Amino acid sequence: MVRYRHATSKDIEPLLNLIEKGFSKESDSASNPKNGEEHRVLFSYLYSKEGWDPEWVYLAEEAGRVVAAVGFFPQKLFFEGVEIPLWAVSPVVTDPDYRGKGYAGTCLTQGLEELKCLGVPGVFLWGLPDYYPRFGFVPILPRYKTKLKPGRVITKKVSGGRFRIVEFKDLSQIASIYNNGNAKYWLQPKRELKWWEDRYKEIEIENRVEKEVPFPKKENFLVWENNKGDLKGYLNYLDEPGRKLIINESAAIDREVAFEMMAVISGELSSEKTLYIRGTPIHLLNAAAYRLGGIHIDPAPRMGMIKIIDWPQFLNFLRPILNVRACSIKDLKDGECFDLGNLEGRFRWVWQESMGWEINSKFGTPQNQEQDKLLTKLTFGYYDSIDLSLPHPKQLTVVEHLFPKKYPLIWDNNYLY
Repeated sequence: MVRYRHATSKDIEPLLNLIEKGFSKESDSASNPKNGEEHRVLFSYLYSKEGWDPEWVYLAEEAGRVVAAVGFFPQKLFFEGVEIPLWAVSPVVTDPDYRGKGYAGTCLTQGLEELKCLGVPGVFLWGLPDYYPRFGFVPILPRYKTKLKPGRVITKKVSGGRFRIVEFKDLSQIASIYNNGNAKYWLQPKRELKWWEDRYKEIEIENRVEKEVPFPKKENFLVWENNKGDLKGYLNYLDEPGRKLIINESAAIDREVAFEMMAVISGELSSEKTLYIRGTPIHLLNAAAYRLGGIHIDPAPRMGMIKIIDWPQFLNFLRPILNVRACSIKDLKDGECFDLGNLEGRFRWVWQESMGWEINSKFGTPQNQEQDKLLTKLTFGYYDSIDLSLPHPKQLTVVEHLFPKKYPLIWDNNYLY
């Protein structure tokens, strides 16, 4: 008989064994022991961090054996300057011998119910878009990469700066570049200077070997400085055995700096190497690689997905943003409605000049799965005209102002910590 419960500190080793075994064979794919080992190292590190609570992991246990688990990590993401608690979901794992019984799904459902009681309005994850929507997750972000092959590179001579290995004194400027880029996207994990200082300590080679932390070697974390010695960008990369060099994370102060960084990297590629830059097409280094002859690809079946578990709470966080956006809509009169929906039903917000949008729980929040999916896609700017059913042109104007299309950015190589 299966038993569901929170994890305790005594479950860490069985949990890590489950993670290694489960990720060594995903779905019906062939065994991949390396993938399992990498996940074990990652979660061993995460579970050793100060502040981690085993109660954030929900277990399924059968005959005293841990056979499935779903974990959560508290995360604060920025949404146009507003800080919102949206927790990350990871891992979702089942022992291959026990798959198909719904154990992980039950762990996930129980965890979401408890998070809602804690006041958490939503969660996000990277996962398979043919699996997680059954639990109400809405795909909003493909897992893009940009691919650049040496033979296709458009040559560009650069004399405006150079790369060097990161130093401790660089961290405040790195944090500043990260936070400035933060404002350009919808969602981004919060990182104060201390976060960068902690990561720096962990990428020291001695510590890395000792702790097996899942970070790049120090020599693979580079900063870009101009000829005056001012730091203007950074990146970290993984040089895989064989023919791949992967930039996991990067940032630059502007397009031209990003272009110079990419021109230098691509110019130093050997003819056998192919460069991959993780991120969406609007990331500055991805866009720079495209200008140099690269192509944007979506190589992975996984997507970034969001599930709002408490719409009134979530919209309460967003209300200041929505009110500011509404003020830019011409001729929006007191008492006018924003009415949007589909064949499954509609939801309605009423504009009041004295208080902004009136969003009540009966009509102002999704009442069914289709409405939930639609409002999620609108909120995060990942929608097209086929998603909309609008009664008249002004509604389209309202939608365009309230929900501008953007790439929602929850892509981040370190999004779990």
